[in-house]
Amino acid sequence: MKDTVGNFVSFVEKAVILIILVSTITAIIFEILKMINAQYVELADLLLLFIYVEVIGMVRVYMISNRVRMTYPLFIAITALSRLIILQGKDSNPELLLYEAGAIVLVAIAVVILRLRYIPILRPIEGIDEIPTKRKLKEKIIILKKIAVIGTGLSALSLAHHLPSLDITFFEKSWRPGGRISTRRHQDYAFDHGAHYIKEDHGVLGFNEYLEKINATKVLNGTFCSNIQNQSPIEEKRVIVGQKGIESIPLEFHKKLRYPTEFSTHIKKIESRNHEYFLLTEDKEFGPYDFIFTCIPFEQSKNLLEEFIDYKNIPIPNFDSIWTIMLAFDKRLGSPFQFGYHLNKEISFLMNQNFKHEFFNEECWVVNMRAEWTKEYYNIENYVLEDYVIDKIKKFFGSSSKVIFKKSHRWRYAYCKQSFQELSNKSFIESIDHRLYALGDWCQGPSMQDAWLAGKKLAKHFSELRLQI
Repeated sequence: MKDTVGNFVSFVEKAVILIILVSTITAIIFEILKMINAQYVELADLLLLFIYVEVIGMVRVYMISNRVRMTYPLFIAITALSRLIILQGKDSNPELLLYEAGAIVLVAIAVVILRLRYIPILRPIEGIDEIPTKRKLKEKIIILKKIAVIGTGLSALSLAHHLPSLDITFFEKSWRPGGRISTRRHQDYAFDHGAHYIKEDHGVLGFNEYLEKINATKVLNGTFCSNIQNQSPIEEKRVIVGQKGIESIPLEFHKKLRYPTEFSTHIKKIESRNHEYFLLTEDKEFGPYDFIFTCIPFEQSKNLLEEFIDYKNIPIPNFDSIWTIMLAFDKRLGSPFQFGYHLNKEISFLMNQNFKHEFFNEECWVVNMRAEWTKEYYNIENYVLEDYVIDKIKKFFGSSSKVIFKKSHRWRYAYCKQSFQELSNKSFIESIDHRLYALGDWCQGPSMQDAWLAGKKLAKHFSELRLQI
């Protein structure tokens, strides 16, 4: 019932706004035609056009934020009073002119007083004594609110990094940050079994530079084959990898943010009470919070937010699941390349881990199965899968190496085939009250730079929205 009423009110609001916009544009056209017919333009005509432009500006801000900035009607009032004085002419009552001029002064003072709310010492701030000065707030101040970020994948870390200094708390169901940007360790072995590397030339500004700045990455030269099955030529390729495994990226990123984090905390439910939000686990409650960002896979976000957001008309991003196998051999396989694609019809990618980690003697590989194969054998037993892949790899390289470690993992949301941006032309999902958000790499694409970009876009939107209130 609540959703139905909310949707109806939202529809009425948008319909009225559309009527205002069409009416204003129509009035502009009539005014221009009037000036053309008169073959004369007066200052009063120009001021009237300015009033129409300011109304359109109000409509634009309302469509973006569902709010009207308080200063817009005041500017319109000043322009309207100025036009009224011009229309009355010099022969009008002097007392009336003084009253109208005084009204302009009073409205102008009101605008100045409203602008004073951006001065820190004149503005109440909830729960803190001072505004953090560690990061520049883009020359404007945002009132600090309590924010919960569910998930510590790269989109969540990017969001927190690009937001001004706020009262943010992370919630992560795992014992470490990073999500699929993960390094599995076993004794002396290390495997980057989620994300593998970052391209140097992906085109997303600021990402590689920031990771280098926080000393999270290094650049390596590796031998690469673009299509092993078709015997494509082997070439040298520069890639960006983690300083101490790919997990160095989220670990260093998270450490630099210095926001409190509740690890090993699986949020099961979000509740709203008295216009505030609370996070619930099986046995704990956290809150209240003013804003919540769910930076987790689409389906998991939906489960938490569908009580507050109508998902009926929201398109669902398409994902591929991928089986990943980690193998350590007692001696070299004899591979002429260090990483490559399309070994055969079952294996889509494999990468040697020795040249990335440089701290173990045995030869270690990470192998990704094709998405189509994973879909067909989604519930295959781990040991069956591992032995099958070992046999395929040893036969391909003609190797007599023995496997001394094997482990497999199925990534359910491994690869976003069609992003939310492609499906809806939107970069995130938000509630009607602009206080609940869903975000992830699935908003932009399948790569780490896409997750960085998703967080950056939402941070920009959120910062601009807060400044308009």
